[in-house]
Amino acid sequence: MFVFSRFLIIAFVTTLLFGCSKTPVEPIKILANPWVGYTHLFYAKEKGWLKELNIELTLVVSLGESLMAFET
Repeated sequence: MFVFSRFLIIAFVTTLLFGCSKTPVEPIKILANPWVGYTHLFYAKEKGWLKELNIELTLVVSLGESLMAFET
C-alpha cells in the first residue's frame, strides 16, 4: 500500500510540474472536401472559432489531393 501511495504522489507532482508547460503546440490539421456534411467546419473557420482552438482547416477537392497533403 505504501508503494502505491508513493507512486500516486509522484505521478501527481509530475503532472503538476510538467502538465502545464507553455511550449507552443502544433495546430491540429483537418483536411475536408466540399461535402455538405462538413458545412459546420467551414462555418466555424469563417467565424474564427477554429483559430481559437488551434485547429487548421484546409479544403481539398479529391481523395488523391488529401493523400498528397498527408504525405508531405
